[in-house]
Amino acid sequence: MLYLCGMKDQIKLNEALSPEKQSYLEEFGLFFEKLGTGRISGLILGYILISDRPEVSFTELVGALGVSKASVHNQVKTLEQTGFIKSLRFKDDRNTYYRIGARDMGEMTVKRMGMTIHFVALMQRGHDLKLNKQDEAAYFLRDTAGFYSWLHGKMSQLLQEWEQERDQYHIQP
Repeated sequence: MLYLCGMKDQIKLNEALSPEKQSYLEEFGLFFEKLGTGRISGLILGYILISDRPEVSFTELVGALGVSKASVHNQVKTLEQTGFIKSLRFKDDRNTYYRIGARDMGEMTVKRMGMTIHFVALMQRGHDLKLNKQDEAAYFLRDTAGFYSWLHGKMSQLLQEWEQERDQYHIQP
């Protein structure tokens, strides 16, 4: 078994995974941990990404990643909410399967743009509720609303440019 090192709770990856896949998953998990999303989310997404099948069962995730059912359950919910993965079931099969949720980052970004507008509104509303509009929290609320409002305005243009230039960034097999 490969143990992911340097972590409070060690995770045992299934020995059936090649050393290259184990190393990739370890790095992917650590990357997601540094992002604040959590290493198990990274392990799950990484595993789904490198699977040779379009979907992976819940049971397979638990066994391959060596983590508890509860951890997998909680983290797949988070990954579903962010749009990274989606769950599906097949007729006459009690298992739940997971696959990549969005076709590409552009598609995920479009879905998140609606959330950005909501976030701006929350920041503005928080600022409106402040009595002291000059303290650090008021500045944070105002600056955050402004930044995300500005960013939202730029996203449409950036997504159009991405669509036009996408093919030059694709890595050929």
